[in-house]
Amino acid sequence: MNHFTSFLTHNVFNIHVLVLLSRGYGTFAKDNKPVTNSSVFGVASLTKVFTSTVFLKLLLEKTNLTVNSPIRKLLGDEFQMVDQVRTQEASFADLLSHKMGIPDNNMLRFDPNFTRENLLKRLPYMNSSWTFRANYYYSNMMYGLVARLTELLGNSSWEQLVTEQLLRPLGMNSSTFASVADFNREDIVTPYEKLDSNFVKVHPEFSRRWAQLPGSGSFMTSANDMAKWMNFHLSGGRNSHGDAVVHEKVLTEINQPRFYAGNELCKEIDLTQFPLSCSDNIFCFGLRSGHYRGYQRLTHTGSTRGYRAIVSLLPTHKVGVFIALTNKDDLFKYRNPLLMYLTDRALGFRSWLNISTICTYPKPWKNTSSPSNQTGLVDYQLYHEYSIYEGTYFNSLYGSLTIHYNKSLSSLEMNYGWGRWTLKPISLGASQQFHAQGLDINQVYNTKPISFLYSDPGTIRAINATGFVPVQPPIFDKMASCLNSSSQTVHGILEHLLLMTLLLCLINV
Repeated sequence: MNHFTSFLTHNVFNIHVLVLLSRGYGTFAKDNKPVTNSSVFGVASLTKVFTSTVFLKLLLEKTNLTVNSPIRKLLGDEFQMVDQVRTQEASFADLLSHKMGIPDNNMLRFDPNFTRENLLKRLPYMNSSWTFRANYYYSNMMYGLVARLTELLGNSSWEQLVTEQLLRPLGMNSSTFASVADFNREDIVTPYEKLDSNFVKVHPEFSRRWAQLPGSGSFMTSANDMAKWMNFHLSGGRNSHGDAVVHEKVLTEINQPRFYAGNELCKEIDLTQFPLSCSDNIFCFGLRSGHYRGYQRLTHTGSTRGYRAIVSLLPTHKVGVFIALTNKDDLFKYRNPLLMYLTDRALGFRSWLNISTICTYPKPWKNTSSPSNQTGLVDYQLYHEYSIYEGTYFNSLYGSLTIHYNKSLSSLEMNYGWGRWTLKPISLGASQQFHAQGLDINQVYNTKPISFLYSDPGTIRAINATGFVPVQPPIFDKMASCLNSSSQTVHGILEHLLLMTLLLCLINV
């Protein structure tokens, strides 16, 4: 079930856009109506360049600060990170180019008490996984912070500011945000994910709640609207009428190469095997910089539950390509070859991909195995009685999660905020790992394995939450009341009674 839309545009004379192809493929599941170039898809991380654009626009208009200014110049002592180096030195450019070395911490979105307004208060508890300014570490959370800074600069919600500052001047009237969207709108394509062999509809409430931390991936748009956005970039910040929407300096800052990030789309392509070369290994501000066929190219991909997207801009040749679809697209096996084929056609080249190889890519040049949609998990038995695992666990950043045995599912269940998961053992022994399979509205959101830590062979002291953050994962300590054995509980009651007796005696005295 891959609903699909694509757009190929060529900017002529820096203002007027020549549409070479604009088409939708597939049908709406709810009524079998065809997908068109005005159908609205979630574009996930393509949101980031909208965030960087409106933030830099407001920074330029409302302050004397630059992208290299320390964040504390704007926030003062309210900005605190895990260490003094980041607290004192971190700049807006560090946030926008993923230099902070701070993990995504995406699971925080399940915490109903976590909001964009109190994000700043959580920052000191976000441990670093990589060295500041030395390692590229892609972080949605840091773009959530940029969105919050945008709100503080513009004195309005991020959604309203993006609408007022960008969408309305560009005439992008179909575009919206998953955080506020009416998913019953006729033009919004229903998101689906393939789980095992079944297509599962992504619950609208999941999409809405997940998007409450904006800035990193909540934007939704159509091919027709994205043509206006690409034309805006290719014409130096002007709309289709030639009016300046942002100062050209804003786009210059956005498109400037900032930090080595390694190849993403071009990871599979090797000059010794393929008939051409490409790269996308330098991160800018919400876009990647590289080349295709030797021509400068700006790209970004987007992946969220139920939607996948990609955008590509060739500034010198004024060519833009946008593709969006539903369902999974592991290793970009649909988006990337189609992107290269459409780019070739726009540049006037006979494409090196044909009707056969566009479907088998990266074969025949390179053999790779596609990730399976099957979980492939073996059902192992719990090493302990389920009661050993049960309890409440706490982490200073994430707060509390609970583990209990679900009789109806015959499985351990993990609850964190509004998220529910069954925990299935996927290995043997006391140190066995557990796969977390989503339930209810987060059915499409599984986590990587978690494991339990022991103070002695029969006593669990904590959860090693690799499913939350894989590198230097957070540790959830078991709450003290849950560590007591039955004998310890009896002793605790006796001690409590003795204290009560002592207090009564003191009162009598």
